Formats: sequence, C-alpha cells, structure tokens
Amino acid sequence: MIAFGKGGALETVRGRDHKSPTGLFFFEQTVPALIEAVERFETQNFIPSVCRENALRFAPERFREELKTVIEKELLLFRDGLAYE
Repeated sequence: MIAFGKGGALETVRGRDHKSPTGLFFFEQTVPALIEAVERFETQNFIPSVCRENALRFAPERFREELKTVIEKELLLFRDGLAYE
C-alpha cells in the first residue's frame, strides 16, 4: 500500500521502519512525490500474509467483539453501582 504519511494512514499502514511493513508513505502531496513512491513501491517485497494480518486488525468481526466486551464490562459496573465513580 502507498499512503500519504499523515492522519489515519499512520495508524493503519506499517511503514518500512516497522518490523513487519505493509506499505510505504509519501510526505508531499505532489505528482513527483507520488511518482517516486510508486517507483519505490515497485522495488519492495511486501509479504502478503503480513499485509492480511494487519488488515484483519480492522475487520468488522473484531470491532464487534471488542465493542461487545466493552459494553458488557460497563453494564456489569453499572449493575453493581460502580459506574462513573
């Protein structure tokens, strides 16, 4: 993946400095910067299984399960009168 190196992309894409990279960043929103990023990307070897593993962090199933866990925890605290103390 090629991503602009700001905002949410920094939380989702693992750059070349990560031990398990999934993409690379460009830092200027210019045509030359994007061309250079594409050229760099074409010479890189990203491991598909690592990219998939990273993508699964954002799977709807994981989101639902983590949200369910938070809601259940808060509901128990509320029932026990411990919420927001």
